[in-house]
Amino acid sequence: PVLHFLCDALSEALLPVPWVMLRDAHGRVCFANQATGVAEWNHPLEPSLRELAGAVRVCLTLPPALRKSCISSLHETWEREARSEFTKWYSVKHESGKAYYCHRETRE
Repeated sequence: PVLHFLCDALSEALLPVPWVMLRDAHGRVCFANQATGVAEWNHPLEPSLRELAGAVRVCLTLPPALRKSCISSLHETWEREARSEFTKWYSVKHESGKAYYCHRETRE
């Protein structure tokens, strides 16, 4: 059931910008990042959805009384990680007036 959830979620998940879905010469689906030129066979959100599926599996094995605290703990962890990652980015204004974003650690 969890694997079906993952497949369904991936098939319906919108691709994050700048990713697009393409087909190769043999008709196989692949995903390309238009900004970097990187191409992948896996959906770019697959790692996040796999992590979520793992959390669902764990929660489903718990007694109902413990599920809420497990979900709350995961939510707090994911929020903390997101805030930490978000603070690594800063805005730079190009001479054209357009804003670009740079990563403090990778300098990209």
